[in-house]
Amino acid sequence: MKYRVNKNIVLDTKCESYVTALSFYEDKDTLLLINGNTEPYTFERLMMMYENQRACQELYFIYYNGKMIGDVGFSNKDIPIVILPEFRGKGIATAIIEFLIKKAQKYGYKRLEVEDIYNYNIASKRLFESFGFKPFKKTDKGYSYFLEI
Repeated sequence: MKYRVNKNIVLDTKCESYVTALSFYEDKDTLLLINGNTEPYTFERLMMMYENQRACQELYFIYYNGKMIGDVGFSNKDIPIVILPEFRGKGIATAIIEFLIKKAQKYGYKRLEVEDIYNYNIASKRLFESFGFKPFKKTDKGYSYFLEI
């Protein structure tokens, strides 16, 4: 299923290439921001992660101007988002989070949570805080955040 976020961004439940998806999880800086370590994913680990995500979240692949550039999970308990480094800072994540908040409202969610944002992931903290998310639980490397809808 496809969802048009805006004229440039589409969220799709279908992945055009798991080889491309693997590249999202090979960049050391990205891995540090999302996992707290720089160990690249193997294809098997990637597939296991996607399988686990699909079991408890909606999983979307992010397409920007037709190119797959990341993925995002969505549930009321977490919203993990990964975007290739060269596409960060362009408002893509902002548009996606805004879209997902509206989706949460349609679903009747009263609260959204983000499981863990590391203290040094400043961009992610700013992104979620710009929508009103607030820290509520200390984690090993940062905080869990919530938004009352």
